[in-house]
Amino acid sequence: MKYGSKLEFFYNVEAEGGYIPALDTRPKLHDDLVADFNIFLDLSKSRQWDGMSGTPHSISFSEIEAYLRLHEVDDQTQKIRLINRLSFMDQIYCDYHRKKHGGHTDNTGSDRGNKRSKSS
Repeated sequence: MKYGSKLEFFYNVEAEGGYIPALDTRPKLHDDLVADFNIFLDLSKSRQWDGMSGTPHSISFSEIEAYLRLHEVDDQTQKIRLINRLSFMDQIYCDYHRKKHGGHTDNTGSDRGNKRSKSS
């Protein structure tokens, strides 16, 4: 996530014989997660963002369900696995951005950092 739009540039530099040390520490996806991650990236394109805090909203269940239906994922076991994996990826993504913008999160992905306490 922290490479952002520079990632393609970094790969192009390496393809031309350059060396980018930051790519050495970039996490690698296991082969069995690549397709799921690509689905996550597709769904993230429709993600809503909070204009005030600059943080992302979670991908809605209905968006995931519509994606699976559109791509004719009919096997119930596969649907459940994808929903669980996509929800987990989404939680990590949202938590990362909330922390980056000063919000605090718990392990459920809820943002407690933007709630104001009442003062007397």
